Amino acid sequence: MLDETARTLDYPGFTQFDHDEKRREVEQLLKRQRVLLVLDNIETVTDGALPTWLLNLPEPSKALITSREKHRTLWSSWLVELRGMSEAEAQTLIAQRLQALQLSKIAGGDLAHFEPLITVTGGNPKAIEMTLGLVKHERRPLQQVVDDLYAARGNLFDDLFARAWGLLDEAARRVLLVATFFPASASAEALSATADVQGFAFDRAVERLSDLALLDVQQVDLRSPPRYILHPLVRAFAGAKLTEQPGFEEGARERWITWYVQLVARVGYCGKNLQRLELLDPEIDTVHTVLEWISQHVRSGNVLNVARVHNVLDLAKDSSYYHYVRGLWGRAISIYRQRIESARQLGDSGEEVRGLAACVQVLSLQNNIDAAAIYLPRLEQLLAIPDLPKISRLESHRALAHYWMNAGDLERAVQMFGSSVQPANLYSDDDRIYNLRWIALCRYDQGMLMEARHCFQEALEGAVQLGYQRGISFS
Repeated sequence: MLDETARTLDYPGFTQFDHDEKRREVEQLLKRQRVLLVLDNIETVTDGALPTWLLNLPEPSKALITSREKHRTLWSSWLVELRGMSEAEAQTLIAQRLQALQLSKIAGGDLAHFEPLITVTGGNPKAIEMTLGLVKHERRPLQQVVDDLYAARGNLFDDLFARAWGLLDEAARRVLLVATFFPASASAEALSATADVQGFAFDRAVERLSDLALLDVQQVDLRSPPRYILHPLVRAFAGAKLTEQPGFEEGARERWITWYVQLVARVGYCGKNLQRLELLDPEIDTVHTVLEWISQHVRSGNVLNVARVHNVLDLAKDSSYYHYVRGLWGRAISIYRQRIESARQLGDSGEEVRGLAACVQVLSLQNNIDAAAIYLPRLEQLLAIPDLPKISRLESHRALAHYWMNAGDLERAVQMFGSSVQPANLYSDDDRIYNLRWIALCRYDQGMLMEARHCFQEALEGAVQLGYQRGISFS
């Protein structure tokens, strides 16, 4: 929440701070300008400190919270009970939904005869949408459908979901079930691959699910592809159905993992083409969900699933640069730790070194020297391995240079950066430019301005020749 607030208010640099400093800086932003923070579905939040923080939100900023439950910690706030839609609001929704379902001509212009529908649903918009979908696909008069809802015993949505499920073919059911894997939204490609439903069958499944209001379509504009989201009630229903089909879930999870491993591999390190990072912008929450799920299911009893350990390593490795550049440094540390642990389980010293180096570098750049120092003994132990891959040794030297730089030993930092500038030690031309610009910054902090300018100029010229975008902007 702090990261999102900082980015939205155009202070992305704050995301790189440690938690306490980040919180203080965001609080200052909220004091300086009038901000409305909107947190939807707060009952899903697991961080117990967040509601307490919201109650002490700095003036003049305010927070608007939605929840399906009453929270004891929020009793001192203003509570607004939300009822069903008014008749006028419901009629507007009905008109829009009829148009989307291509039923406007059949329904006619008079919406007064929809009053029984509004009454039986209590003005609940999701129930109205689902009922109209049933009218279309059950091919029965509206009054008959409404009468059935009146006669139904128990929860209204239990009846609506049961009848909607009965109208789905196997493909549509598969798509709905796998949609529960995605924490926020899903692309058509990811849904199709995970459900193993392609082409016309997938398009027909999505259309049926959308008509029945089981799958909501989200599209920013005509230039962006649609994404699909689940209403919380639909998610709960589909999740319950999923538990009834463990065989299907097992195969679907493997396809889900494979799709995201391949997606993240398309991004990886892309210093010369930062546009590739955009592939992960709408998907990063799901990437974290995939990693979390694999970590919870990496063992079957006492047996380690080596294939899944490789999946964790691939996802963590290929998303590291994304987290670094986008400033998601809080999440990045978690990713790096998973990279370290999976590499250790596989006995891959080179990858373990790279994970350790990434932790040391980011924590050092956050001036969290004590936390960075925790990783140094293991890093130095692995550096003693004679046949360590060159890139692992390079990244560890760079991380140690950042450590000494932020610890205040600028001369030692320059020596560490300088040892990696020699051609024999380089992994790529980008590395030389990276180290030159940090040497320049050290010299600048030492007051050696001419030497700093010379290093910056050399780094800039090399970055321009290579088309190294971050090197150009930094220098």
